[in-house]
Amino acid sequence: MIITEKKDLKEILPLIEGHKLFVIGCDICAKLCHTGGEKEVGEYCEFLQEKGFEILGKVQLDGVCNELLTRKFIKDNQEILNKVDTVIMASCGNGTQVFRDLFTSAKIIPVTNTMFLGSLVNHHKFRERCSMCGECLLGLTEGICPHTECPKGILNGPCGGSENGKCEVDRDRECAWYRIYTRLKERGKEGKLNNIFPPANHTIDTKPRKISDRKNEHIKK
Repeated sequence: MIITEKKDLKEILPLIEGHKLFVIGCDICAKLCHTGGEKEVGEYCEFLQEKGFEILGKVQLDGVCNELLTRKFIKDNQEILNKVDTVIMASCGNGTQVFRDLFTSAKIIPVTNTMFLGSLVNHHKFRERCSMCGECLLGLTEGICPHTECPKGILNGPCGGSENGKCEVDRDRECAWYRIYTRLKERGKEGKLNNIFPPANHTIDTKPRKISDRKNEHIKK
């Protein structure tokens, strides 16, 4: 899931254009992050109304990043959206940009900061799991991502600064490559570490990326 955090709402006030607003949340990732569910959208509306703005509508979409769903929502609500001066987006940056591409007649303002791709650890705790490098090594590294779990992103570790299985950057956490080694050793497969990973292919993660033609081909715009 995409992890987001709330902005200070005072930060967005100077960016709002006009008086009539529409507030849109995301009922998937942002809801789980407590940044864009029904409760949060209601709080945003209450805050903005207290500041003198008129809320013409509010909604939580099942994934603002779903262009088909968002396009249909815009089409079905075109009449009221045409009266809106500013749309307040409580979704990730991807969802905000999808809405911006599909609806250009009003100002679009996010009320969240998009942080990382991660997992829900408990009710209010999230952890980054994947760097979306486009070159997944998890099948070779016992399900531990060196791109993400190693602060240096080292592909053939550990680095010279690790000590007693601890990370040089953060001594309170285990070295990612120590964890990989431990898991391999438990399965009698530690010899796999003799294989050298080639340098990361950064042509794959050249941004922006997209996949087309159902071939998983990375196409540059």
